[in-house]
Amino acid sequence: MHLFSFSLVLSDFLKSDVLGVTFWLRFLLVRKMFYPILYLAGTLVVLWLLVVSVFVVYLAHIRRKFAHIPSPPMPSFLLGHVNEIVLYRQSGQNTQYKFLQWHLEYGKVVLVWLAYKPFVIVADPDIIKDLLILKNLPKHSLMYADVGYIYGQR
Repeated sequence: MHLFSFSLVLSDFLKSDVLGVTFWLRFLLVRKMFYPILYLAGTLVVLWLLVVSVFVVYLAHIRRKFAHIPSPPMPSFLLGHVNEIVLYRQSGQNTQYKFLQWHLEYGKVVLVWLAYKPFVIVADPDIIKDLLILKNLPKHSLMYADVGYIYGQR
């Protein structure tokens, strides 16, 4: 009985042209395009879920790679410490003081996650000099402008 009443309501709706909807509904139902559109939408949802799951697996792999470096607990798996830093800045305080708190609590080398990017913050001048000046590690050219004056030219 319900199916019959639904089909009557649907046929009455299809007979009345409400904002041109009738044409598109008839086009989809008569041309049998409804199922391919559902198939396409389902495929897009599955692909989106696949991309998100691959990103989450990649993020877990990167997080495991840096797990040996001390880090404050992350409030969010995807955002890392971003929310904590944003709340600290919104309270009117400088971000460097938050990093100083973390250094006092976790040591001279602290790992901070900003979304999916790891940032290693070092507070020991000897380690900084060793990494930036003495060892021949690849560095961005703009970094030398800031550090060169502190430790001398290379």
